Amino acid sequence: MYKGEIDFRADFSGIEFESIEIVPFSPKVPKITLKSSEEGISLKIEIANAESSKEVICEAEKTAKHLAKILTFKSGSYHQDFKIVQKNLMQELPDGTNRMITYVVGMTEHLCNVRTSLVIKPDKLPQFKSSIQKISQNQSPYYDLFYFALGLQDPIAKFMVLYNIALDLCKRQNSKTQEWEEKQKYVDEFILSIRPNVPVYSFQRKDSIISETIYTKLRNQVGHTRPDTNLEETRNEMVTNLNPFISIISELISQKISNV
Repeated sequence: MYKGEIDFRADFSGIEFESIEIVPFSPKVPKITLKSSEEGISLKIEIANAESSKEVICEAEKTAKHLAKILTFKSGSYHQDFKIVQKNLMQELPDGTNRMITYVVGMTEHLCNVRTSLVIKPDKLPQFKSSIQKISQNQSPYYDLFYFALGLQDPIAKFMVLYNIALDLCKRQNSKTQEWEEKQKYVDEFILSIRPNVPVYSFQRKDSIISETIYTKLRNQVGHTRPDTNLEETRNEMVTNLNPFISIISELISQKISNV
């Protein structure tokens, strides 16, 4: 059998919190330690009961990837993968002795610079730790979609993926047909329930006038042909409204999926 401690680091500028220790993190991960510093975030992952040294590394990398997604979800800013800086592996031999293997990995070319404003004060640390544990226990695909969306460089693509998350999470079951329906008005109802001051616009559609929040309006200016719209202007508006929309989608996922 194999076990080990794998050290990771990533240059996530602007994230500040004291050391967090979670025991256990998962069946094969008895402990993780997460800590921020001026150099970035350091992560130590302990792995146990692995069948091979490769499994130790794979399990640690999978956990580190998951934690990058959690930090992205909690901060609303994309965090690239942690990179391994040191591997301390131990093989338990049949005669009862242990064989230690240590690797030190260079980091210079792998640092990822992400600037956010996530500051976890000491009194909020237990809540933050609890959130990490709850999200880790819930393997919802919406965390993956959120992470994917925030990793996109193009603001239009990012905005549209986020809106599709909202459409899916806000869908409702039709009482007559029993079918689930995705409707933009359901998205707007949720948005206005948590952000009542979000701008609302009127749009003439066929023989009726509909109301749309700024987010639905921008989505439709890309998804449909609308008069007097300009893609570059829509793009600029999306950039302006992207951060508050990210916050809304994060709240939506929390309410619908994890309650964290």
